[in-house]
Amino acid sequence: MIRTGLRWAKHHMVSLLRRATGGRFPLEPQYKEFIDRVELVRTLQQQGGHDEESRAQQLRKAAHIIDKGLQRDDWEPGHSTKWYRVAKELDGQIESAVLVADPSIRWARRKITEYEVGQETKSVSRQHFTVDAGCDYEQLLQTIRARRSVRFYREQPVSEETIEKIASVVTWASNSCNKQTAKVFVANSPDLVKACLGTCKGATCFSDYVPTFLCFCSDMRSYWLPQEMLLPNIDVSLGIQNCALVAHSLGLSMTLLTWAQHTAEDDARLRSLLGIPEYYRIIVNGALGYPEYYPDPPLRKDPKTTYVLVR
Repeated sequence: MIRTGLRWAKHHMVSLLRRATGGRFPLEPQYKEFIDRVELVRTLQQQGGHDEESRAQQLRKAAHIIDKGLQRDDWEPGHSTKWYRVAKELDGQIESAVLVADPSIRWARRKITEYEVGQETKSVSRQHFTVDAGCDYEQLLQTIRARRSVRFYREQPVSEETIEKIASVVTWASNSCNKQTAKVFVANSPDLVKACLGTCKGATCFSDYVPTFLCFCSDMRSYWLPQEMLLPNIDVSLGIQNCALVAHSLGLSMTLLTWAQHTAEDDARLRSLLGIPEYYRIIVNGALGYPEYYPDPPLRKDPKTTYVLVR
């Protein structure tokens, strides 16, 4: 019998794990939790469990595919018709004032209009933008190298304005099909921060005062599961580096805390503390604050050992 979709993925994963463990069961709880999370979201998708935020992610994806078509050298009327229809249908389901005014939705609607104009005029006009990096290579390299993970903070709270500056850049990283699924849940009061840190196995050696806790998540509902079940981790992780660098530029340090060793109890506790829906995958967490001091940087390995140039 041919197994397709999620059933095939589960069967294939379990088969691999059976071979890896020599047939010994039960499996590690983390394997089961990972599969169960994918199944939960897949079931939600099949039942039509989408709200406007999820539809907005899908609209951005459809507009992204339309935009790729508009940029083709061999563009001609009729390209991307399927995705145009998808985008039009999703666009009709976006009604909330917040999303209607959202820049990414306005961009998606502009791409729909460009497509429609192209079908009528039989041509597309391409706009060329000049990109200003804002800094040169040496300046950027200095920022990257100077960023530190700090665990001892001054007793200075982090303002909501500063948190917004840091969290808002998570979606400016490359992400699959421009879906922009990242969501940052933030605790900014000492007692709540302490409770959240208690769910993270790597939250050790911190000062008594940690002003802010960030939980980086991905909405999984707009991914094609199970084939794209690892993409949420990649999409959000790329954005986290943006946040870490912006935090550093503002005089703060963001120390990332692994979520790889969490238990089911840790997961339930953190979701309860921060109100994280079940269809969000928790990717990684971070402690944020103004450093009391900076530790010596751990030196990196020789750059020549980090890449392979094939000629």
